[in-house]
Amino acid sequence: GESHEKWAKELAHIALDGTPLSEAVEMLSDGRVRDADRFAASVDRVLLGKLIGDKRGAFPEKSIKLKNPLNPKIEHSIQVDLGKDKVEEVMRELNEALRRIKNVKDAYFALYGLYELIWINKGLPSGPADTRMPTHTAFDHLYATATALNWTYRGEGLLLHIDIAGVQDFIAQSRRLRDLWAYSYIISALLWSTVLDLIEYGPDVVLAPSCRFNPFFYCDLANRVKEITDHLKRIKIEGFEEILCERFSFPRFAVVPGSMILVLPSSLPEPGEFIEENFRK
Repeated sequence: GESHEKWAKELAHIALDGTPLSEAVEMLSDGRVRDADRFAASVDRVLLGKLIGDKRGAFPEKSIKLKNPLNPKIEHSIQVDLGKDKVEEVMRELNEALRRIKNVKDAYFALYGLYELIWINKGLPSGPADTRMPTHTAFDHLYATATALNWTYRGEGLLLHIDIAGVQDFIAQSRRLRDLWAYSYIISALLWSTVLDLIEYGPDVVLAPSCRFNPFFYCDLANRVKEITDHLKRIKIEGFEEILCERFSFPRFAVVPGSMILVLPSSLPEPGEFIEENFRK
């Protein structure tokens, strides 16, 4: 029953006070951040907008159920209402991790990588950002806003699509199952290495495939920000533990496809030449 913006600021203080990102709390009211929020939300809801226009609360629903389209009797309920104490507990654990880091950029990378994982690890549900779209979670919206900020911060930017030609022909040359694994892995490692310098702008620049739950990102993160390795090892999410090797030296599976889409700030000169040079390296 209270303003979500007011609560967001309280939670931001708990998560970021005493860390290199403490000044970011005041940016919640920055016009550029608000524009990114609106931009992300408008893309999320463009179809709903055409259906119901400005009629707020047209389809009010507190109980969210995801149903199996083939057998609607199979359903999964999402608990939307959360106790403040549970959410604050997540923010305190996040703060504990970020306090160990001295560098602002490293702290942001850690925030991006740990925020959702800690939430899930605590057993909290991912409620919808808008109850009219129950499969689109609050986290989806937050990460979309971070990506949109690359354009709204300076009012312009670049949409970059990178594609490795002939991927299927290359992989089709596999003779054994291990060849198939190796060829696919080479493609993933090659493309990830090509864009690694661009990810220095922030993991939010990668639109597809997302850095969320991406083992290539988490291996790089663990090696980049060693202060959070212990926190990553504490994460016990079914399926997530298996995608990373124990020492975070390299990811075990090929998860990066043969193409990527990036949302970049406008400060990058000649992206085509930059990509070609990195690809050759």
